[in-house]
Amino acid sequence: MVFGHKREAEAKLPNVVLFGSTGCGKSSVVNMLLDGNDSSVARANVSSRAIGCTFESKSYVAEIGGKNYKVWDTTGLNEGDEGMVANTEAFKQLCRLIKHLSYKGNGVSLLVFVMRGPRVTENNEKNFEVFFDGFCKKEVPIVIAVTGLENEEVIDQWWVDNKSAFDKRQMYFNGSACITATSGNFHKALGCGVHEHVYRQSIPKVQRLITEHCAEQGWKKVDKFTIVLILAHYQLTHDKKKPNAWVARCWKWTTKAFGPKPTHSSTGAEMTARDRAAAINDILISLSDDESSSGDEK
Repeated sequence: MVFGHKREAEAKLPNVVLFGSTGCGKSSVVNMLLDGNDSSVARANVSSRAIGCTFESKSYVAEIGGKNYKVWDTTGLNEGDEGMVANTEAFKQLCRLIKHLSYKGNGVSLLVFVMRGPRVTENNEKNFEVFFDGFCKKEVPIVIAVTGLENEEVIDQWWVDNKSAFDKRQMYFNGSACITATSGNFHKALGCGVHEHVYRQSIPKVQRLITEHCAEQGWKKVDKFTIVLILAHYQLTHDKKKPNAWVARCWKWTTKAFGPKPTHSSTGAEMTARDRAAAINDILISLSDDESSSGDEK
């Protein structure tokens, strides 16, 4: 019973969704948001591997400034197949997450775009477009945390010098934080990591992004009644025109950004047009299952 009350309370929390490409430091930023929380709270798994270690969306309750937030660590859409192309399983997990937050949660209250500096790359732009434009229709507040800036002489100057590069790509943010997401290798003489000082200064920067920009009422993609009607129509008519417009729209954005040749998650083989249509229909069916989980029970 206590567990049930806990889940019910968590469902009402503002949802903060972190996204970005493989190796940008999403999981490390999650742990920065958890800094100061009870030590018994599980931390995000951090890996130095080139291939992303996050595939299913995972949630963490973080207390920041006396208020609780549900923070989601997500898969990068290009993390399958060594980060080279859109992966159908990654796409499905993200659809499930948005569905879960729309129907069982409080919606999406804030997007945190995590990217590794110091260069703004084409892949950064693609991730931004797919999440902000494609999945959330530009209707969710969005902030940026730029990691990997520990060697900058004046770390906050990086945003001043590079904001125009984002503006040129029409990547606009409600807030920004220039940070390092690691304390670095242990230095015996210092008795701590070589970047410990900058890392400690970075933690409140990231946490302020949440407290200052997270919306109280989250965005939801569509009401539950609508998706039930869509599914019923599909099951009764077997319509070949992909009845879930939102899924098809997100898939279009994803394949446009990460290449026109998405792959099977299991074999890595290129998908045919028929395979792609089947993938969308399979995702539609999985999203319609009210009992499916988006990863918060992991």
